[in-house]
Amino acid sequence: MKNGLNKFAKGMFAIFTIKLFLLTITYTFQSCSDEPIDPSQDVAVKAFRQALKESVNGLEKIKEKRKKETLALSRTSEDVVCGSIDTGCYTTTEVQQMKQSMTPTINAAKNFLLSRELTNADIVEILDGGDESALIPLVESVLYVEAEANNFVYNNNDYNKLIELIGVQSALAQHNEETISTIDWGIVGGCAISTLGLDSLQDLKDALAGKKVSGGALKKAAKKVIKKFVAGLTGWGTIILVAEFSICVGVGHAF
Repeated sequence: MKNGLNKFAKGMFAIFTIKLFLLTITYTFQSCSDEPIDPSQDVAVKAFRQALKESVNGLEKIKEKRKKETLALSRTSEDVVCGSIDTGCYTTTEVQQMKQSMTPTINAAKNFLLSRELTNADIVEILDGGDESALIPLVESVLYVEAEANNFVYNNNDYNKLIELIGVQSALAQHNEETISTIDWGIVGGCAISTLGLDSLQDLKDALAGKKVSGGALKKAAKKVIKKFVAGLTGWGTIILVAEFSICVGVGHAF
């Protein structure tokens, strides 16, 4: 009986030791490999996420209202603005409402870019006359390529299974619990590719310095991304496309 208890105690101690060892290795690796996070950038990201959530709520209401309208809109009407086949048509009043709904997110996107060592003059130069709503997919795509560089773009279910198997959770996982549990980066990436294209995402990836995009490299890449995005689009068309992008991304963020 005593031998059985001793074996059980030794087994439990061995399991505890293995878990403690894995936790120590994980924490040490993350402490050495992760770059320090600039608090101002972290605040800017949170503000952008919150503003985007509010904008998506407003945009979804506009879209749902359009769906309930029994009278189909004519593409030839002067009061109608049409995007692609996927985005459909809206009245100019509805497009104005879209822009109004997205204004908080546009402002948050500007603040994010300012936190990344850009100036207001840089932002004006990046837009080059394009509608400023284009900053929304730009910033979301920057966050996507950074998430990929930081190894956040993975299957959350597999990650959670691993955590359950090990029985511990690293300090980094706890710090980023909200990001890991609520953002489906696969969906966000799909929205970005559909709206901006793979080449634009590659431009942003090429601008990565370690695990972040900032400064002159960000400005150079952003100018390329925005130029390609707004090419052939009117201001109205840009707003409609960004609205659809925002709703798409909202699914990935589980808004």
